[in-house]
Amino acid sequence: MQEAIHDQSVPEVETLPPSKLGTHEFWDLTYGRELESFQDIGDEGEVWFGEDSSDEILDWIAHHLPSPMTPTTKTSFSELESPIDRPLPGLESQHILDVGCGNGQLLFLLAQGGYSVNQLTGIDYSAGSIELTSRIAQAKGIKGLRLQVKDILRDTIEPPNRSMTRQGKERDGWDLITDKGVGIYTFLPLDRFHYSYPPTR
Repeated sequence: MQEAIHDQSVPEVETLPPSKLGTHEFWDLTYGRELESFQDIGDEGEVWFGEDSSDEILDWIAHHLPSPMTPTTKTSFSELESPIDRPLPGLESQHILDVGCGNGQLLFLLAQGGYSVNQLTGIDYSAGSIELTSRIAQAKGIKGLRLQVKDILRDTIEPPNRSMTRQGKERDGWDLITDKGVGIYTFLPLDRFHYSYPPTR
């Protein structure tokens, strides 16, 4: 019998064990504790993607998808204290979906930075995450966020209702989808990690 040829130039890939970070139980317990902490002392919880990364993420978004309400000052809009609610005339709003929104910190920064609140959607498969985000938004006076309990591996993510552009063209889908590490936490193979978001044309 001919022995199987082993190509030593191709490294063997070790299968990673399942991670507790990819379980409902871990995140439900985590956000349950954070919700209790917020109710007791007003602590909004951890920023899982890192506070130092906030400005970099927001600067990238502002560069590639300018907000119709972005402040004209050079101050980083992540430092603003309250949302801007009056769009500049003649500019279209931008529909943004935040996958794995956690405690909503990126959504709040976008709202405070001039992105229309009612065009921001946050989804998370933990109901505790959505409840915490909703409570924090209420405390901040941010109204109109679309928050939904959704599992991106099982649930269909409905696109936003779009109106005609100023050029008379029909628009559909999202202008931007953010994912700050859902795939990393679940340790899923790439061929199984399939998003069900409709593409933007």
